[in-house]
Amino acid sequence: MNSTNYKQKEKLKKLVVPLLLLAITFIVSGTSFALWQLTFTQKTTNRITSGCFKISFKDNNPINLQDAIPITDTDGKNLVPYEFTLENTCDSYVSYQINLEVLNSSSFTNDNNIKLQLQNYNPKMLTSNKTVDPTLEETRNSYQLEKGYIGKEETISFNLRLWLDENTPLTEDTMNKSFLSKITVITSHHNNEPTYAERIIICEENGQELAQCMLENSKYDQENLLFDNTIDNNLRYIGLTPNNYISFNDEKWRIIGVMNNIEDINGNKKSRIKLIRDESIGVYSWDSSGNLVNSGHGVNEWSQSSIMKLLNPGYETATTGGSLYWNTNSGTCYNDQSQTVTNCDFTTNGLKDKYKDLIDEVKWNTGSNGTEYASNNMAADEYYTAERSDKTGKNCSGSNCNDNIVRQSVWTGRVGLMYPSDYAYATRGGTTSTRDICLKSKLYNWNTPEINDCKTNNWLYKGGTLTMTPLSISNTSGAHSAAILEEGNVGWTAATPYAAFPVIYLKSDIKIISGMGTEANPYILNI
Repeated sequence: MNSTNYKQKEKLKKLVVPLLLLAITFIVSGTSFALWQLTFTQKTTNRITSGCFKISFKDNNPINLQDAIPITDTDGKNLVPYEFTLENTCDSYVSYQINLEVLNSSSFTNDNNIKLQLQNYNPKMLTSNKTVDPTLEETRNSYQLEKGYIGKEETISFNLRLWLDENTPLTEDTMNKSFLSKITVITSHHNNEPTYAERIIICEENGQELAQCMLENSKYDQENLLFDNTIDNNLRYIGLTPNNYISFNDEKWRIIGVMNNIEDINGNKKSRIKLIRDESIGVYSWDSSGNLVNSGHGVNEWSQSSIMKLLNPGYETATTGGSLYWNTNSGTCYNDQSQTVTNCDFTTNGLKDKYKDLIDEVKWNTGSNGTEYASNNMAADEYYTAERSDKTGKNCSGSNCNDNIVRQSVWTGRVGLMYPSDYAYATRGGTTSTRDICLKSKLYNWNTPEINDCKTNNWLYKGGTLTMTPLSISNTSGAHSAAILEEGNVGWTAATPYAAFPVIYLKSDIKIISGMGTEANPYILNI
């Protein structure tokens, strides 16, 4: 073993697969070749210790572009890709890192004019990738394209496309030049099966958004994560103790899940991460009103409710509760009917400025669909449908209802509460009832001994809890109720005080950079 091998990183096993990828001469031509070798680093002097470590490399369709000119991303994605496959033939996990190394002999010096697409990800500039240490002596620049894991006896196939970005200027610096590069694949033995947290962090390093990384790797944490099979097929944390802890606002929050088709203020629908504070910020009314309005029981319209104004910006002029939580201020808040108030102080547990920038402003469904949502006796899918109704109109009945306010089906803002369906889909079920039985059962019945597991094996069961959704119950005391979770049931008046747990959506570019999602080691964000 020569001295060069000693300079390799300890315990690192490299598979170097050079490939002449692209030659640009304004008319581009090139040749390709494949070469791989396996090297080991000694653990002790003159002693090599190894188990099974073998990576099989296969490739075809080497890139050899002729008459290359700047092209659009659409055209670039239609190019014939270079394809290569990594096969782990051992009974252990392997981590891999794919680099593109630009050679010193390349006369085309503008790396930022090269566009690439790996797999079917969105095309991006070569220079947007992380720069890493080169593995070849003749390398000028080395860019990390992807990292990941290869399972026991698993095979992963890749495809790569390279082209000149459509904005590349045709000047002396770009014409009659050659861009020469090689692919290198670095592999290393991984003792244990990679955790879900390790997988999503590496996925983010590869340039994907956190929500997509969670969705794509959900199969590696089926103990904690399940899809809800709704029309949006959201990914949710379930059970009593899932590993969904995340540090937010310098506090313990938890990830409800990945909600699909959530629309922001610009009309962009995408998958977004939904968080809830682990502890309540206090016990308050959903809404309260003077005795002349709904007999003091409040109005069940979220866009004007007192709890909404407490949580969100823009209501500083309100004498009671206005934006106190958002602005980390103190004052008075409503905590019973007929506009009864109590002192409230958010100077220590309100939202800190550095975290406000992480919160997305999105459209929330407020479930105003008139008489069709006139019962608190619904199952999970019935709540989910009702919460997303696009109907507007009066959503109040009974002798005490006289507010004449038109209920809205959508509200745009930053801080809300969880939905009854969030609570319902978080159950795992248990010995007295399966998850499937729980989801088909009316939430009103979850408090019965026969299906008590529905609420006790549910991390979102927190006793009396305010939720986002208004109800309309046809009796005098509940004519203007907000949806409340109490002992597993749903219902009560808007003015009745219960615990408030703020809920937010993370902006899509926020990443998890460390942590395991446990209470002791929560996920850490890149703030």
